[in-house]
Amino acid sequence: QFLKVNAKMECEDGEVISEGEPEQCADANELEDEDKIPRERLEALDLSASLHQMLANCHLRKLLEEIDQSKDPQRRLQQAMNIPVFVEFADECLRVCGLRDDHKM
Repeated sequence: QFLKVNAKMECEDGEVISEGEPEQCADANELEDEDKIPRERLEALDLSASLHQMLANCHLRKLLEEIDQSKDPQRRLQQAMNIPVFVEFADECLRVCGLRDDHKM
C-alpha cells in the first residue's frame, strides 16, 4: 500500500501549501513487483535532510502537486523530467532509496 501525505509547508514568501491526512493513492497490487520499493526504503525519504531542503522550493512543491492532481499523471511526469529542479529531486529520491549510487557533485 502506498501512502500520500500532504504536509503543511510554508514558502519563503509566506504562502502556505495544503495540509492533509495520509490517504491511499495507489493499490500496490496494480504495480509490477519490479516497480515496488520496500516500505523501509520509502520511509528513508522522510528522514532525508536533503529532500526536506529541496521541498522548501515552492516551485518544486507546486510541480509535485500538479503531477499528483493531473488527470494524466504519467504524461505530466514525463514533462516534469525536462525541468531541472524536478530531475534533481527525482535523482535524490532514487539515491535516498538506495536505487542510485551517484551523489550530487
